Amino acid sequence: MFGDSVVRDQPNDQPGAQAHGTAVWSLMAGRVPGRLRGVAPGAAYLLAKTEDVRSETRVEEVNYVHALEWADSIGVDLVSSSLGYLSFDDGFTYTAADLNGHVAVTTVAAESAAAHGILVVTAAGNGGPGFRSLVTPGDAAAVITVGAEDSLGVLAGFSSRGPTADGRLKPDLTAPGVFVCVLSGPNTVRRSSGTSFATPLVAAAAALVKQLHPGLGPGALLRALRSHASNRAAPDSSRGWGRPDVAASAVFPSGVTPLAPTGPALASITPDFSWSVDQPPPFGTPISYRLRIARDSALRYLVVDTLTAATSYGLRRPLKPGRPLFWQVDATAATGTGATTGVVGPIAVPPWATLTSFSAPGGVNTADAQPTLTWQSPAVSSPPGPLRYDLTVRRAALQFADAPAFSVAGLSDTVFQLPQPLERDAAYVWSLVVHAGTDTSLVRSQGVFMVVDGSIPPTTLLYQNFPNPFPAVGRDSTCLWFDLAVPALVELAVLDLRGNAVRRFVPGPNFPGILPAGRYGRNGPGGPTCDARLMWDGRADNGRELPPGVYLYKLRAGGVIQFRRIVFRGRGR
Repeated sequence: MFGDSVVRDQPNDQPGAQAHGTAVWSLMAGRVPGRLRGVAPGAAYLLAKTEDVRSETRVEEVNYVHALEWADSIGVDLVSSSLGYLSFDDGFTYTAADLNGHVAVTTVAAESAAAHGILVVTAAGNGGPGFRSLVTPGDAAAVITVGAEDSLGVLAGFSSRGPTADGRLKPDLTAPGVFVCVLSGPNTVRRSSGTSFATPLVAAAAALVKQLHPGLGPGALLRALRSHASNRAAPDSSRGWGRPDVAASAVFPSGVTPLAPTGPALASITPDFSWSVDQPPPFGTPISYRLRIARDSALRYLVVDTLTAATSYGLRRPLKPGRPLFWQVDATAATGTGATTGVVGPIAVPPWATLTSFSAPGGVNTADAQPTLTWQSPAVSSPPGPLRYDLTVRRAALQFADAPAFSVAGLSDTVFQLPQPLERDAAYVWSLVVHAGTDTSLVRSQGVFMVVDGSIPPTTLLYQNFPNPFPAVGRDSTCLWFDLAVPALVELAVLDLRGNAVRRFVPGPNFPGILPAGRYGRNGPGGPTCDARLMWDGRADNGRELPPGVYLYKLRAGGVIQFRRIVFRGRGR
């Protein structure tokens, strides 16, 4: 059935058996001056006759398999097959459930050909307009299955529809297949209709793209034609991705590929953006690129909107943390065809500094009265870098907010030891103002830190609770501290404003009534700033949640009585 160089009728051929194949081939390689010119006349063709037009028997499936094996042995890149199998003369029929890409003989063969680097372009069939009316091997996943439309882009009623039995969209593409001019004899042209004639147009288009980009395999060619087709925004089971834009596919077969940054987070606050395209053919050059960088996925709030001929761009102004980053590159060739990366993102923008010491949400204690504060920063270009830091240490209590315990400006290192000792048993927070050129960003510690004093306190004292008010960011409870100068009978309780005790801590399950001299409510060096046994979560002794409001807490120790006020915001905040 194949393997010679004769394409006209031969002995034992049904008269006119070559007519369909000749008409199909003419759309790829034919030439009738002034009337018809094939799409890819310069291609090298290998012809295989697998059909017996006198009947429909399953041996023709075997012939198709042999033809593909023969093509593979010779090094064929692309196969156009305007045929299909469903029902046979002996009564055998492939059911709709069989069209799942794994059952039909020709389907399995076409998939195998694709695995060997051969792109198979095949007709969807002329069984429309009903759905699931494909013929084999059009259900194969790795082939381009082609439907027919008229010259105005209206889908032909006869064009077979998908989807496949396993739910994949087919056909893949459409091409003109209604009243198409084809060769019917020497220098004779007639008009014919069918997906048979749409198929060679797509196959020849794929051959042209393959010629310009020899490295594209079957899957890449399929994606190239799909990605620029007319229905790519909403592919369906009637026309798939639609009619391909071959010029765009030839210039941008892989589209525009974003290279960096792609997430999940930036390594620099002045990132470099880069992207790539396949080597364009001469008719597509030059290519211009529009880069948009924004803080929203719709690209409404633009940081950058620029045109460039390069495939990279260095952002030289620092990005603030908070909202994520999105970016997109739109490419336009000299032909006017375009391609895009689509929106890339979200990509997290890092803080300009991350505090790596004394910044635990639950707080931390230290025995060092001159602690060393450390932090890390992401990369930054110069300019606007290098980064400079203004460091401030403050008392945590609100009344000390405007009185820093220590402040220094213009640091360049990310390690700083305090040059003077801090007061012991006081809660501190610290912060950095980070400078990148003329722009700044504030970074605060997540919790408090304190220098603990292990000595016997000189006086009995009830400290102000913290945080106050509470709950606060990162803390759902408040810490209660007190000092005893001498051993004493101790009572510590939270009261409502009428003086009724709502929560008793000492004496209680964790503390006896008589306590030795010492400092209570905080742990030792390296531990959290608060002793969990002396933290109030806004609940009464019986676990009942108390209403928000102002409360008191009272210390009675020997002859000393002291009160402090607590503001409870309620658990619903």
